Amino acid sequence: MKISIEDYLSEIFKTVNRFKPFIVLHSIEHQRRSDTRHVIRGRITFRDGSKLDFLEYIVIKDRKVTRISYRYNFRDSRGKLIFRYDNAPHYPNLLTFPRHKHLSNGRVVESEEPSLPNVLKEIISIVFVH
Repeated sequence: MKISIEDYLSEIFKTVNRFKPFIVLHSIEHQRRSDTRHVIRGRITFRDGSKLDFLEYIVIKDRKVTRISYRYNFRDSRGKLIFRYDNAPHYPNLLTFPRHKHLSNGRVVESEEPSLPNVLKEIISIVFVH
C-alpha cells in the first residue's frame, strides 16, 4: 500500500467514523519516533460500554506501510477480555506464528493479521447483531 503517515491516520479516522452509530467515544494518538517509525494508539468505547484498545508500531518507507507489531484488545464493560489479536512471538507452535488471537476462554488460536475495519466488524457482530 503506497501511503504517507497522514494518509494512514486519515484512513483510521474514516474507519472509526463509518462505525460511529455504535461508538460513544474514541481517542487516537500518533507518536512520530523517527522519519519512518510511528506509533498509533487508540481507544474506542462502544454504546454498551465495551472498549477496544489498539496499538500499532508501523514503519513507512517509500510510501509503503509495514506493521512491525500490533495489538487489538477488546473487553466488555466490566473489563473482561472478549478477544485480543497480537503478534508477540510467544506461540511458535501456531501455523500463523507470530500472529494469533486470544479468546475469552483462555485459548489462543491461529489468526491472520487483522485490520482495524475487520476488528470493528467483528465487534459489531458480537455485541450488536444477535
